[in-house]
Amino acid sequence: IRPSLLLGRRIVLHCHELDSLLSSTLDRYRLEDYYPRVKLVACSTAVRQQLADYTGVAPLRISTITSAIDFDRLSSLSLESAPIRRGDILKVGTCGTADRRKGVDLWLQVVRILKDEAGVPIEFVWVGERKNADLDTLAEEFKVTDVVTFLGEVDNLEATRNSETLGL
Repeated sequence: IRPSLLLGRRIVLHCHELDSLLSSTLDRYRLEDYYPRVKLVACSTAVRQQLADYTGVAPLRISTITSAIDFDRLSSLSLESAPIRRGDILKVGTCGTADRRKGVDLWLQVVRILKDEAGVPIEFVWVGERKNADLDTLAEEFKVTDVVTFLGEVDNLEATRNSETLGL
């Protein structure tokens, strides 16, 4: 995340974890000095409060999006966007353990909507350990295998993240 921020990329950090899972997850990112430049989004009021306590960001500056992901709302919460030129491929990436607990099914729903409605060539990449062998089957169910890649763990996460247009 930090290299993407240093390159001027927009980062939306959507948190689902509570308690020690929240702190241990955020500790891995080492973003102490960067939280003001990251758009923080929580999946519930409880997560928002714990996220505020952990990051020092005022709760009113942390958005809450419950249940399913509303891409338009999430997109509007991102930092100022860089223009996408005609012919560019919009590459949307995310990282984390790829399993249902992390919302991979909701992510694939968003992928399906954007694939159909984006109006530009678009690719989606999920970087992180594959907890479920059924991810490819799930992608087939959503009819998005042509635009989704589950990379698994990578040696050079920075290079992968720097190739993205938008990081979620």
